[in-house]
Amino acid sequence: MRQRLGFAQSLLGAPQVLFLDEPTNGLDPEAIRDFYATLRQLRDEGTTIVITSHILAELQERVDRLAILAAGRVRALGSVQQMRERMQLPLRLRVQMAEGAAPALQAAIAGLPLAEARWRGLELEADCPREAKMGVLAALAGLGAQVRDIQVIEPSLEDLFFGVAA
Repeated sequence: MRQRLGFAQSLLGAPQVLFLDEPTNGLDPEAIRDFYATLRQLRDEGTTIVITSHILAELQERVDRLAILAAGRVRALGSVQQMRERMQLPLRLRVQMAEGAAPALQAAIAGLPLAEARWRGLELEADCPREAKMGVLAALAGLGAQVRDIQVIEPSLEDLFFGVAA
């Protein structure tokens, strides 16, 4: 209730800029959802909102721009996607194959720039350089129905943090 009361107090007077430090600490999932819905409405009405938080996964899809601070210095600034592209962290691919299709997949990806390829049953998981994504996807598309599903997973905000803080 203290977090909710503090948030309500911060909205008194319709501020143009709102500074929030760890605003969802102690809130349940429903309250967090409602909190971010309120922030979206405030943003749409022109309020500038600055949030500090250690819960990176919570912020990842909810911010327009962010700054990553490490050791008291700004290490990166921009949108999550801009940082992903700038840092050139690999994408993670998960490919689910049909029964018996693993040899065809191995042949299709031979020579492609995939790293840390791991098989789990009928699923291949591998890291792919961002610039090689379309070539790898084209090779996989050539397998047709032998491929059941492909997931392309972008680096998380946590991955970005560790990439710049290192």
